[in-house]
Amino acid sequence: MADVSISVIDTASPMLVALAAGVSDFRKPLNTAGLYLTGKSFMEQFRSEGEPSWKPLQPETIARRRKGRGRGQPKILQDTGRLRRSYTSSVAPNSIHDLQHYKLTVGSNLVYAAFHQFGFPPRNIPERPLIIRPRDISTIQLIFQRWLLRQAGRR
Repeated sequence: MADVSISVIDTASPMLVALAAGVSDFRKPLNTAGLYLTGKSFMEQFRSEGEPSWKPLQPETIARRRKGRGRGQPKILQDTGRLRRSYTSSVAPNSIHDLQHYKLTVGSNLVYAAFHQFGFPPRNIPERPLIIRPRDISTIQLIFQRWLLRQAGRR
């Protein structure tokens, strides 16, 4: 299993902490953040083959894999697309989606997802992680700021 969690604490700045006082349910902005991560950030990382770039495929891996569509070499972690499709922010086969009042966990429950996320030396599989990038943190903070400002306007 490979997953990423976003906690309300992770997005907190002093302004957000002050605005969040009295708010007991953050599922809406957490869900929006999850949609952003799985629908945009993770998909960009699959398309660009990692940020920073994932370790290239070994020649023996390339030889036994199906050829990529069109011209060029097969893409890293994208032989069938099953792994990429398993990262969703909704309940779907092979996905992890755990939305609570203060925390969202998204990821893949495919066994081999963890091998790629963290590496698996016995099989010579290098780390090829999906990460929360600095620009993702900025976007998630903006999601929370906008949501909290709307909540403050309703008080």
